[in-house]
Amino acid sequence: MELRPQKGPQEQFLKTSADIAIYGGAARGGKTYAQLLEPLRHVGKTRTTSTFFRRTYPEITQPGGAWDECQKMYGSLRPVFRKQPSLSVEFAGGAKLQFAHCHNASDVYSYQGSQLPVLLIDEVTHFSEFMFWYLQSRNTGTCGVRPYTRCTCNPVTEDDPTGGWVHSMVSWWLDDEGYADRSKAGVIRW
Repeated sequence: MELRPQKGPQEQFLKTSADIAIYGGAARGGKTYAQLLEPLRHVGKTRTTSTFFRRTYPEITQPGGAWDECQKMYGSLRPVFRKQPSLSVEFAGGAKLQFAHCHNASDVYSYQGSQLPVLLIDEVTHFSEFMFWYLQSRNTGTCGVRPYTRCTCNPVTEDDPTGGWVHSMVSWWLDDEGYADRSKAGVIRW
């Protein structure tokens, strides 16, 4: 089985060298799949841990959720899938993928002192701006990988109470009607 991104936005998302990249689009557009492909670039790096966040634990474990999908995707690589003490995948080379959640804003403090060099936030609009920036402060590490963050979201609007802060972050990449401006896709701004 060969794992690779679809040509177009998914491939572009996985190729970017941006410190923070946000991949938006409608449901079933392959955003979570792209997030689960990301840790594979580090399979041979023994000390690298990628951390995949969703707002709630059930969003990870529900049928067809990220935990089910990663087991299907990674099965041919023969990693070790662990459910205790938390959901994680350990690849033969020693790299890891851990699954985490922050249901309440105060849950971010569980990661105080953590190093999260590869930070993957699925459905970032479900997180508050405070939660995002706090987790961003943990986006560090000494594993040899330059820390970076990859986020996904469904389309957001300025007046959306949950995603308005994300809209303000990505508004430069949107056209006048609020859709992705394809001419700016992948452009690193800062």
